[in-house]
Formats: sequence, C-alpha cells, structure tokens
Amino acid sequence: MGNLLFRDVVRDAREMERAVMDSDLEWTIVRPPQLTTGVRTEHYRVKDGHLPPWGFSISRADLAHFMLREVERPRHLRSIVGVCR
Repeated sequence: MGNLLFRDVVRDAREMERAVMDSDLEWTIVRPPQLTTGVRTEHYRVKDGHLPPWGFSISRADLAHFMLREVERPRHLRSIVGVCR
C-alpha cells in the first residue's frame, strides 16, 4: 500500500537506508509505527527486520528510551529494527 500511495517517500527511504547500510558506520535503523504522546512505560517489543505482530503504535517516550538504551548498550548493530508497544 505504501508503494502505491507514497511512492516517492518509500523510494527515498530505501535509498537512505541503502546509503546507511553501505557505510562503514556502526548503525541501527529504527522503524517505529505511529508515534503517540503517551508516557514512558519501558514496555515495548523489538524485532529485527520488521515490526512485531500487531505493532500499531509506540509512545515517543518509549521510542526515545529504546534508542538511548541502544546507544548505551548496542544490541542491534548493523540491523533494521521494528519497535512497538
């Protein structure tokens, strides 16, 4: 569906991800679903490659928590990661 409605956005995202993946950097690409203004719960699911099943949203606070934790203790280097509630 994204390719149909947001063709340029999807293409640009693929090109951006390819540039990051082809670099010599230590990287993690995080793909969240819909962001909400909810509180930090520290209860979220993470899956390499794509979103966990039925992952429709995550609070900005929980996404920030995951990203900061990943910087401090990398567990998903050179991976694309889905994070959701």
